[in-house]
Amino acid sequence: MIFIILLGYLSSCQMLRNSSSTNNSNYIAQTLEEGLIDCFPPYWDSLKNRWTFCELSAAVAYQQKLFVASDKTIPNHSSVLKMTIDDGNISNPKSPTYVDRELLQAAIKFEDFSISPDQKYIFLTTGFDRLKPDDWDAYNCLLAWPADQVENVQLLASSDRNGVKSSINLRQKIKAALADNNQPEGPKYFKVEGLAATPNQQLIFGIREMGNRYDDFQYKIVLLAINYKIDEKGQIKLGERMDAIYEFNPFKQDYPNLQLPIALSSIEYDIHHNHFYLTTSFEHDEKLGAYLWILDQKSIVDGAAPQLLKTIENLPFEMNHKAEAVSIIGKNKLLIIHDDDRSLIEGRKPHQSAFQILNINTP
Repeated sequence: MIFIILLGYLSSCQMLRNSSSTNNSNYIAQTLEEGLIDCFPPYWDSLKNRWTFCELSAAVAYQQKLFVASDKTIPNHSSVLKMTIDDGNISNPKSPTYVDRELLQAAIKFEDFSISPDQKYIFLTTGFDRLKPDDWDAYNCLLAWPADQVENVQLLASSDRNGVKSSINLRQKIKAALADNNQPEGPKYFKVEGLAATPNQQLIFGIREMGNRYDDFQYKIVLLAINYKIDEKGQIKLGERMDAIYEFNPFKQDYPNLQLPIALSSIEYDIHHNHFYLTTSFEHDEKLGAYLWILDQKSIVDGAAPQLLKTIENLPFEMNHKAEAVSIIGKNKLLIIHDDDRSLIEGRKPHQSAFQILNINTP
Protein backbone atom coordinates (compact mmCIF):
# COMPACT_ATOMS: atom_id res chain seq x y z
CA MET A 1 0.00 0.00 0.00
CA ILE A 2 1.63 3.20 -1.13
CA PHE A 3 0.43 5.58 1.57
CA ILE A 4 3.14 8.12 0.81
CA ILE A 5 1.71 8.57 -2.70
CA LEU A 6 -1.81 8.81 -1.34
CA LEU A 7 -0.81 11.61 0.98
CA GLY A 8 0.16 13.96 -1.82
CA TYR A 9 -2.98 13.16 -3.79
CA LEU A 10 -5.53 13.26 -1.00
CA SER A 11 -4.32 16.42 0.65
CA SER A 12 -5.46 18.37 -2.40
CA CYS A 13 -8.95 16.81 -2.39
CA GLN A 14 -12.00 18.49 -0.97
CA MET A 15 -13.76 16.17 1.46
CA LEU A 16 -17.41 15.70 0.60
CA ARG A 17 -20.21 13.46 1.83
CA ASN A 18 -19.07 9.84 1.62
CA SER A 19 -20.59 7.46 -0.87
CA SER A 20 -22.34 4.64 0.94
CA SER A 21 -21.72 2.18 -1.88
CA THR A 22 -19.31 0.19 0.30
CA ASN A 23 -21.89 0.03 3.07
CA ASN A 24 -22.86 -3.61 2.38
CA SER A 25 -20.22 -5.21 4.55
CA ASN A 26 -19.31 -8.87 4.35
CA TYR A 27 -17.26 -8.60 7.54
CA ILE A 28 -18.81 -10.20 10.63
CA ALA A 29 -17.65 -9.56 14.21
CA GLN A 30 -18.19 -12.06 17.01
CA THR A 31 -17.31 -11.61 20.68
CA LEU A 32 -15.04 -14.40 21.94
CA GLU A 33 -14.37 -13.09 25.43
CA GLU A 34 -15.26 -10.18 27.72
CA GLY A 35 -13.57 -9.17 30.93
CA LEU A 36 -12.24 -6.48 33.23
CA ILE A 37 -8.72 -5.15 33.75
CA ASP A 38 -7.75 -4.06 37.27
CA CYS A 39 -5.62 -0.97 36.70
CA PHE A 40 -4.77 -0.57 40.39
CA PRO A 41 -6.22 -1.57 43.78
CA PRO A 42 -9.39 0.35 44.75
CA TYR A 43 -8.26 3.87 45.67
CA TRP A 44 -10.25 6.45 47.63
CA ASP A 45 -9.23 10.04 46.88
CA SER A 46 -9.73 11.82 50.18
CA LEU A 47 -9.13 15.26 48.66
CA LYS A 48 -11.84 14.83 46.00
CA ASN A 49 -13.96 12.67 48.31
CA ARG A 50 -14.51 9.98 45.66
CA TRP A 51 -13.12 6.77 44.24
CA THR A 52 -10.35 7.14 41.66
CA PHE A 53 -11.37 5.84 38.24
CA CYS A 54 -9.39 3.92 35.66
CA GLU A 55 -10.30 4.88 32.09
CA LEU A 56 -8.16 2.85 29.68
CA SER A 57 -8.14 4.44 26.24
CA ALA A 58 -5.08 3.00 24.44
CA ALA A 59 -3.71 -0.47 23.75
CA VAL A 60 -1.06 -2.16 21.63
CA ALA A 61 -0.14 -5.83 21.45
CA TYR A 62 3.01 -7.37 19.99
CA GLN A 63 4.55 -10.81 20.39
CA GLN A 64 3.19 -11.86 23.82
CA LYS A 65 3.15 -8.41 25.35
CA LEU A 66 0.38 -5.86 25.82
CA PHE A 67 0.66 -2.18 26.72
CA VAL A 68 -2.45 -0.26 27.81
CA ALA A 69 -2.77 3.36 28.93
CA SER A 70 -5.35 5.44 30.76
CA ASP A 71 -6.50 8.94 29.93
CA LYS A 72 -6.72 9.58 33.68
CA THR A 73 -3.86 9.72 36.16
CA ILE A 74 -3.10 6.50 38.02
CA PRO A 75 -2.15 7.01 41.69
CA ASN A 76 1.59 6.91 42.36
CA HIS A 77 2.46 5.56 38.90
CA SER A 78 2.49 6.40 35.23
CA SER A 79 -0.74 5.77 33.34
CA VAL A 80 0.94 3.08 31.19
CA LEU A 81 0.51 -0.56 32.18
CA LYS A 82 2.01 -3.77 30.83
CA MET A 83 0.44 -7.23 30.65
CA THR A 84 0.94 -10.44 28.71
CA ILE A 85 -0.99 -12.06 25.87
CA ASP A 86 -1.16 -15.85 25.85
CA ASP A 87 -2.73 -17.57 22.84
CA GLY A 88 -4.66 -14.42 21.99
CA ASN A 89 -5.96 -13.83 25.52
CA ILE A 90 -4.90 -11.49 28.32
CA SER A 91 -3.27 -13.79 30.85
CA ASN A 92 -3.00 -11.38 33.80
CA PRO A 93 -5.80 -8.73 33.65
CA LYS A 94 -5.85 -8.55 37.47
CA SER A 95 -2.12 -7.98 37.93
CA PRO A 96 -0.59 -5.59 35.38
CA THR A 97 2.78 -3.96 35.99
CA TYR A 98 3.39 -0.21 35.74
CA VAL A 99 5.78 1.32 33.23
CA ASP A 100 7.22 4.10 35.35
CA ARG A 101 9.45 6.13 33.08
CA GLU A 102 9.91 9.88 33.54
CA LEU A 103 8.41 10.92 30.18
CA LEU A 104 5.47 8.54 30.60
CA GLN A 105 4.75 9.78 34.10
CA ALA A 106 4.88 13.41 33.01
CA ALA A 107 2.48 13.12 30.05
CA ILE A 108 -1.27 13.46 30.73
CA LYS A 109 -4.35 12.03 28.98
CA PHE A 110 -3.13 9.17 26.80
CA GLU A 111 -5.52 8.38 23.94
CA ASP A 112 -4.02 5.81 21.53
CA PHE A 113 -1.14 3.42 20.95
CA SER A 114 0.19 2.04 17.67
CA ILE A 115 3.06 -0.11 16.48
CA SER A 116 5.03 0.15 13.24
CA PRO A 117 4.18 -2.54 10.66
CA ASP A 118 7.64 -4.07 11.12
CA GLN A 119 6.86 -4.34 14.87
CA LYS A 120 10.00 -2.39 15.77
CA TYR A 121 8.62 0.86 17.23
CA ILE A 122 5.70 1.66 19.52
CA PHE A 123 3.97 5.06 19.39
CA LEU A 124 1.72 6.66 22.02
CA THR A 125 -0.21 9.92 21.81
CA THR A 126 -2.11 12.10 24.23
CA GLY A 127 -5.27 14.00 23.28
CA PHE A 128 -3.72 17.40 22.35
CA ASP A 129 -7.01 18.92 23.53
CA ARG A 130 -5.80 21.30 26.22
CA LEU A 131 -3.39 24.21 26.16
CA LYS A 132 -3.08 27.53 27.92
CA PRO A 133 -0.51 30.24 27.17
CA ASP A 134 1.61 28.98 30.07
CA ASP A 135 0.10 25.66 31.15
CA TRP A 136 -1.22 22.19 30.21
CA ASP A 137 1.68 21.42 27.88
CA ALA A 138 1.74 17.86 29.25
CA TYR A 139 -1.60 17.17 27.51
CA ASN A 140 0.28 17.53 24.21
CA CYS A 141 2.73 14.65 23.91
CA LEU A 142 3.68 12.16 21.20
CA LEU A 143 6.02 9.43 22.45
CA ALA A 144 7.83 6.50 20.85
CA TRP A 145 10.26 3.76 21.80
CA PRO A 146 11.83 0.59 20.36
CA ALA A 147 9.33 -2.20 21.02
CA ASP A 148 11.48 -4.01 23.60
CA GLN A 149 13.25 -0.94 25.01
CA VAL A 150 10.72 1.25 26.78
CA GLU A 151 13.63 2.62 28.79
CA ASN A 152 14.60 4.45 25.58
CA VAL A 153 11.29 6.29 25.26
CA GLN A 154 11.62 9.54 23.32
CA LEU A 155 9.45 12.62 22.94
CA LEU A 156 8.72 13.57 19.33
CA ALA A 157 8.48 17.19 18.13
CA SER A 158 10.02 18.00 21.48
CA SER A 159 9.60 21.33 23.29
CA ASP A 160 10.68 22.48 26.74
CA ARG A 161 8.63 25.36 28.13
CA ASN A 162 8.86 26.47 31.74
CA GLY A 163 10.51 23.15 32.52
CA VAL A 164 7.68 21.07 31.01
CA LYS A 165 8.67 18.78 28.13
CA SER A 166 5.98 18.20 25.52
CA SER A 167 5.16 17.99 21.80
CA ILE A 168 3.33 21.31 21.55
CA ASN A 169 5.35 21.99 18.39
CA LEU A 170 3.05 19.47 16.70
CA ARG A 171 -0.10 21.46 17.43
CA GLN A 172 0.40 23.95 14.61
CA LYS A 173 0.79 21.14 12.07
CA ILE A 174 -2.49 19.58 13.26
CA LYS A 175 -4.29 22.93 13.11
CA ALA A 176 -2.99 23.65 9.61
CA ALA A 177 -4.09 20.22 8.38
CA LEU A 178 -7.61 20.84 9.73
CA ALA A 179 -7.94 24.31 8.18
CA ASP A 180 -10.79 24.93 5.73
CA ASN A 181 -12.65 27.85 4.20
CA ASN A 182 -14.56 28.47 7.42
CA GLN A 183 -11.46 28.25 9.60
CA PRO A 184 -8.50 29.17 7.36
CA GLU A 185 -6.10 29.06 10.31
CA GLY A 186 -7.51 25.80 11.64
CA PRO A 187 -9.86 25.14 14.56
CA LYS A 188 -9.17 26.67 17.94
CA TYR A 189 -9.99 23.35 19.59
CA PHE A 190 -9.45 19.75 18.49
CA LYS A 191 -9.01 16.36 20.11
CA VAL A 192 -6.81 13.49 18.95
CA GLU A 193 -8.15 10.03 19.79
CA GLY A 194 -6.58 7.81 17.14
CA LEU A 195 -3.05 6.89 16.06
CA ALA A 196 -1.83 4.33 13.51
CA ALA A 197 1.60 3.66 12.02
CA THR A 198 1.51 2.56 8.38
CA PRO A 199 3.97 1.30 5.75
CA ASN A 200 6.40 3.82 4.27
CA GLN A 201 6.81 5.37 7.72
CA GLN A 202 3.70 7.44 8.14
CA LEU A 203 1.70 8.21 11.25
CA ILE A 204 -2.07 8.59 10.89
CA PHE A 205 -3.84 10.71 13.51
CA GLY A 206 -7.57 10.37 14.16
CA ILE A 207 -9.54 13.46 15.15
CA ARG A 208 -12.67 13.04 17.29
CA GLU A 209 -13.65 16.65 18.07
CA MET A 210 -13.22 20.04 16.38
CA GLY A 211 -14.59 23.44 17.29
CA ASN A 212 -14.07 26.64 19.21
CA ARG A 213 -13.48 25.13 22.65
CA TYR A 214 -13.96 21.99 24.74
CA ASP A 215 -17.66 22.72 25.28
CA ASP A 216 -18.37 24.06 21.77
CA PHE A 217 -17.38 21.49 19.15
CA GLN A 218 -18.63 18.99 16.58
CA TYR A 219 -17.97 15.26 16.62
CA LYS A 220 -15.70 14.16 13.78
CA ILE A 221 -14.17 11.19 11.99
CA VAL A 222 -11.12 12.74 10.32
CA LEU A 223 -7.72 11.23 9.51
CA LEU A 224 -4.46 13.18 9.17
CA ALA A 225 -1.10 11.87 7.95
CA ILE A 226 2.52 12.86 8.52
CA ASN A 227 5.76 11.20 7.44
CA TYR A 228 8.52 10.24 9.84
CA LYS A 229 12.04 8.88 9.52
CA ILE A 230 14.46 7.17 11.87
CA ASP A 231 18.08 8.32 11.89
CA GLU A 232 21.18 6.21 12.47
CA LYS A 233 20.91 6.81 16.24
CA GLY A 234 17.34 5.55 16.37
CA GLN A 235 15.87 9.01 16.82
CA ILE A 236 12.50 9.58 15.15
CA LYS A 237 12.00 12.81 13.22
CA LEU A 238 8.59 13.95 11.98
CA GLY A 239 8.04 15.48 8.56
CA GLU A 240 7.44 19.18 8.07
CA ARG A 241 3.87 18.82 6.80
CA MET A 242 0.72 17.11 8.00
CA ASP A 243 -2.27 16.61 5.68
CA ALA A 244 -5.91 15.65 5.99
CA ILE A 245 -6.44 12.43 4.00
CA TYR A 246 -9.96 11.28 4.87
CA GLU A 247 -13.24 12.34 6.44
CA PHE A 248 -16.34 10.25 7.08
CA ASN A 249 -19.71 11.88 7.70
CA PRO A 250 -22.39 9.27 8.49
CA PHE A 251 -25.94 10.52 7.90
CA LYS A 252 -29.08 9.04 9.41
CA GLN A 253 -30.64 8.28 6.02
CA ASP A 254 -27.62 6.11 5.17
CA TYR A 255 -27.40 4.42 8.57
CA PRO A 256 -30.92 4.25 10.03
CA ASN A 257 -29.95 1.51 12.49
CA LEU A 258 -27.06 3.37 14.10
CA GLN A 259 -27.09 5.52 17.21
CA LEU A 260 -25.95 8.82 15.69
CA PRO A 261 -24.04 11.06 16.13
CA ILE A 262 -20.85 9.03 16.46
CA ALA A 263 -17.21 10.07 16.51
CA LEU A 264 -13.83 8.45 16.02
CA SER A 265 -12.41 6.83 19.16
CA SER A 266 -9.44 4.78 17.87
CA ILE A 267 -7.72 3.50 14.74
CA GLU A 268 -5.21 0.78 13.94
CA TYR A 269 -3.51 -0.50 10.81
CA ASP A 270 -3.88 -4.25 10.16
CA ILE A 271 -0.70 -5.68 8.63
CA HIS A 272 -2.46 -8.96 7.82
CA HIS A 273 -5.13 -7.44 5.55
CA ASN A 274 -3.66 -4.02 4.64
CA HIS A 275 -6.53 -1.95 5.95
CA PHE A 276 -7.47 0.14 8.97
CA TYR A 277 -9.81 -0.72 11.79
CA LEU A 278 -11.73 2.25 13.17
CA THR A 279 -13.86 2.38 16.29
CA THR A 280 -16.52 5.05 16.64
CA SER A 281 -18.36 5.66 19.88
CA PHE A 282 -21.37 7.59 21.11
CA GLU A 283 -22.49 9.13 24.38
CA HIS A 284 -26.24 9.77 24.38
CA ASP A 285 -27.37 10.81 27.86
CA GLU A 286 -26.73 7.70 29.98
CA LYS A 287 -26.28 5.33 27.03
CA LEU A 288 -22.81 4.46 25.79
CA GLY A 289 -21.91 2.38 22.77
CA ALA A 290 -19.57 1.85 19.85
CA TYR A 291 -19.24 0.45 16.33
CA LEU A 292 -16.36 -1.11 14.44
CA TRP A 293 -15.43 -0.31 10.82
CA ILE A 294 -12.90 -1.35 8.18
CA LEU A 295 -11.33 1.32 5.97
CA ASP A 296 -9.26 0.23 2.98
CA GLN A 297 -7.07 2.15 0.55
CA LYS A 298 -9.70 2.26 -2.20
CA SER A 299 -12.23 3.86 0.15
CA ILE A 300 -9.67 6.49 1.15
CA VAL A 301 -8.93 7.33 -2.50
CA ASP A 302 -12.61 7.33 -3.50
CA GLY A 303 -13.81 9.17 -0.41
CA ALA A 304 -16.17 6.25 0.19
CA ALA A 305 -17.66 5.14 3.48
CA PRO A 306 -15.82 2.53 5.53
CA GLN A 307 -17.37 -0.91 5.92
CA LEU A 308 -19.46 -1.36 9.03
CA LEU A 309 -18.96 -4.68 10.76
CA LYS A 310 -22.16 -6.68 11.26
CA THR A 311 -23.46 -9.55 13.34
CA ILE A 312 -24.30 -12.98 11.94
CA GLU A 313 -27.89 -11.71 11.74
CA ASN A 314 -26.70 -8.87 9.45
CA LEU A 315 -27.33 -6.20 12.09
CA PRO A 316 -24.77 -3.54 13.06
CA PHE A 317 -22.27 -4.97 15.52
CA GLU A 318 -22.94 -2.60 18.41
CA MET A 319 -20.84 -2.75 21.55
CA ASN A 320 -22.47 -1.78 24.83
CA HIS A 321 -19.38 0.08 25.93
CA LYS A 322 -17.49 3.18 24.76
CA ALA A 323 -14.70 1.48 22.80
CA GLU A 324 -11.55 3.59 22.80
CA ALA A 325 -8.73 1.26 21.73
CA VAL A 326 -8.33 -1.41 19.07
CA SER A 327 -5.28 -3.65 18.76
CA ILE A 328 -4.46 -6.54 16.42
CA ILE A 329 -3.77 -9.73 18.39
CA GLY A 330 -4.10 -12.25 15.56
CA LYS A 331 -4.80 -12.52 11.84
CA ASN A 332 -8.55 -12.23 12.44
CA LYS A 333 -8.56 -11.36 16.12
CA LEU A 334 -8.93 -7.96 17.78
CA LEU A 335 -8.63 -6.64 21.30
CA ILE A 336 -11.02 -3.78 22.11
CA ILE A 337 -10.46 -1.73 25.26
CA HIS A 338 -13.36 0.33 26.61
CA ASP A 339 -13.34 3.68 28.38
CA ASP A 340 -16.76 3.98 30.00
CA ASP A 341 -15.79 7.15 31.85
CA ARG A 342 -17.57 7.03 35.22
CA SER A 343 -20.34 4.69 34.14
CA LEU A 344 -20.29 1.52 36.27
CA ILE A 345 -21.99 -0.82 33.83
CA GLU A 346 -21.98 -4.61 33.73
CA GLY A 347 -20.27 -5.02 37.08
CA ARG A 348 -17.36 -2.67 36.45
CA LYS A 349 -15.78 -1.07 39.52
CA PRO A 350 -14.05 2.37 39.48
CA HIS A 351 -10.53 0.88 39.36
CA GLN A 352 -11.38 -1.32 36.37
CA SER A 353 -11.78 -1.01 32.59
CA ALA A 354 -13.70 -3.44 30.37
CA PHE A 355 -12.31 -5.26 27.34
CA GLN A 356 -13.57 -7.49 24.53
CA ILE A 357 -11.77 -9.96 22.28
CA LEU A 358 -13.36 -10.25 18.85
CA ASN A 359 -13.09 -12.65 15.96
CA ILE A 360 -13.49 -11.07 12.51
CA ASN A 361 -14.83 -13.26 9.72
CA THR A 362 -13.45 -11.86 6.46
CA PRO A 363 -14.93 -12.35 2.96
